[in-house]
Amino acid sequence: MKRLTLADLETASEGTYGNISAIARKLHVPRSTLYDFINSNPEAKRRIESLREEFDDLAEETIQRSILAGDRSLLRFYASTRLRNRGYRKENRRESPPPPEFRVHLTK
Repeated sequence: MKRLTLADLETASEGTYGNISAIARKLHVPRSTLYDFINSNPEAKRRIESLREEFDDLAEETIQRSILAGDRSLLRFYASTRLRNRGYRKENRRESPPPPEFRVHLTK
């Protein structure tokens, strides 16, 4: 089996945003082989982290555009996750169970 190189990773990772399965398919290697390569090579690890960060940036930009366009559910999600330190917390809205029922029989 061919030994993986950083150049191989660079080429195969284009357009994958760090998706290990997609990269492994392009390289024709098992994911475990790719994980071993990434874990043993700090530069490869940085490449994957950078690609994932790029995807996170795209996702965040899309969320922001949707919020500005009026998507209230995404606004609530954003506030409950990113604005927690400002007091916006997702409330636990579990209904409390009804009180137990009991009956009293009065006798003379």
